[in-house]
Amino acid sequence: MDKGERATDIAGELAYLRFLGGDESALDTLVSLYRESLLFFIGGYVRNLSDAEELAADVFMEFSTSAWKFKSKASVKTFLFSIGRNLACKFVRAHKSDIKTAGADDVETVADETTPEADFLKDEQSRLLHRAIKKLKAEYREVLYLLYFEDMIYREAGIVLKKSVKQIENLSRRARASLKNILESEGFTYG
Repeated sequence: MDKGERATDIAGELAYLRFLGGDESALDTLVSLYRESLLFFIGGYVRNLSDAEELAADVFMEFSTSAWKFKSKASVKTFLFSIGRNLACKFVRAHKSDIKTAGADDVETVADETTPEADFLKDEQSRLLHRAIKKLKAEYREVLYLLYFEDMIYREAGIVLKKSVKQIENLSRRARASLKNILESEGFTYG
């Protein structure tokens, strides 16, 4: 985790404390800190930008009514991503037939419109990596996204994905091995 990400997480924790103290503007701070990341994460489930935007808004609505439930077992970011995953899974179950017909490129649209991921996808090898990640099983994509794009530790990713630290370690190892196999089969060169 670099200094900028640490600063964001600290700002998020401070905003959470302000929100609990009654400062309504603190929710705006949380939205500005985490909206884009949540949008990309949720977009991986629902495969539609407008649905992802709506669900991201719902995350903050649910957070605002249940912030007191947060027990500080992890960061506020982890709590928000847990809410996001739960809402996205409910949405997918309710709209299963619609999502299956959505094109795989719809998820890439979400990535193209968010700042961190758009910067990441600029060069050809990054695009190849992104395409390879999209070919992974959903649980592999989820764990790699949380660990490497969101810089969560295994414990935090476990909270979001409702798995133990050991399960996250194993899942991460299998996901990296699977990603490596896909990349090598597509001619990706390391270095």
